[in-house]
Amino acid sequence: MKLRRALPIALAATAFLLSGCGGDDEPPTSTATASSDAASASTVASGGADDGESLNEAFAAVLMEQQLTESPDEALCAANGIISTMGEDRLAELGMTADNIGEMSDYAFTEDEQTSMLGQLFDCIDISVSLRQEYLDSGLTEEQAACVVEQLDVEALEDLASSGPEGGDAAIAAQAEAEVDAFAECGVEG
Repeated sequence: MKLRRALPIALAATAFLLSGCGGDDEPPTSTATASSDAASASTVASGGADDGESLNEAFAAVLMEQQLTESPDEALCAANGIISTMGEDRLAELGMTADNIGEMSDYAFTEDEQTSMLGQLFDCIDISVSLRQEYLDSGLTEEQAACVVEQLDVEALEDLASSGPEGGDAAIAAQAEAEVDAFAECGVEG
């Protein structure tokens, strides 16, 4: 069987953010954030909001379009955390608005901002669920996908990817090596 190499969410998130965006260890705690998550989940799932779309909803929609998560709740959590951490004023200063999110590489985020944003993604997105789905989509069976994800140290990959641009490069190499080992351990032929 010829396997398409899965692009794990940890690396997709790193590529998405390091081309402009990255984590704080604390998840967002605002009660307004939690209530807006529930109210906006169906809007994000449908790909956006009406003309009055908030920056949070627009950012969450981009995260889903980039396939960083299939969960509207996870996308909103990450968007809310990123926006809360960065501040709408800073994002506006960089030119990001609900109507104009664009490519992350279009924004001059500092390395610390990129790292912080990536951490917010990892605080909200269940990487193992996304990894499992990537492996299923690449042709692995349910049993093989579960085995490979179990073999990977997802938390270590998140930590490595969150350590900044150099960490992102190292995470890519570490992920490739970890996948080879996990595939062998699980009897998956590549």
